[in-house]
Amino acid sequence: MSVSDPRVHTMRKNLGLISDIISGKSWYDFGCGFGTSSQMLFELGASDVFGYEPNRDRVKKCPADLKVTAQDTIDAFDNVLVYGVLEHVYPEQRRELLYSLWSRLAPGGYMVIADTPNRLLPYDPHTTHLPFIPWLPERVSHYIAELSKRRWVGDWRQCGWRGLWLGDFSHLPKRIQRSPLSRRRHEILTRFGLHPHLIDPWPVWVWQKDPILPAEDPAIFA
Repeated sequence: MSVSDPRVHTMRKNLGLISDIISGKSWYDFGCGFGTSSQMLFELGASDVFGYEPNRDRVKKCPADLKVTAQDTIDAFDNVLVYGVLEHVYPEQRRELLYSLWSRLAPGGYMVIADTPNRLLPYDPHTTHLPFIPWLPERVSHYIAELSKRRWVGDWRQCGWRGLWLGDFSHLPKRIQRSPLSRRRHEILTRFGLHPHLIDPWPVWVWQKDPILPAEDPAIFA
């Protein structure tokens, strides 16, 4: 992990905002690539890290001391990090994937999603660097991208031009907002009952899963 790599610097800055919830905990690093995010979790004090990366060539290039597999076979985990992944998942598959991760997350555990662009903003900072691309229908945005000088590589639906917005998390039950309040605007938005990262280009989304109520608690039958 090169300390001069700007991506490493950004990752350290983003995850450093939530180092208090990383330290001392076990993490599932979903879509860990070459293992950089797993190494960063350890740097920030994680007690254990298990990585999943579907690209077998990347798995082979991960540091030997990391626990990385090419199969998403873990049935349950304490906390999960999804770093720079969801913008590369087909839009119709994102909600199902998020729910799959959420359903396997332990009660009280954290789901952290970072380095995925904010779809609400009228600019694509990831792929084309063109205005209004995230707001346009897929075919229209593709047509404009083809005409532009900003080149992109691979499957248009997976190349990262459309990120996430708050609505993508609305189907996750019993979630608590824990995203870091690192700027004045975050505190102001929170005061008005809005999500603190509503207008951030690259939000650090943090959700905590409520503990399950004991079966004998009458509130569970209310």
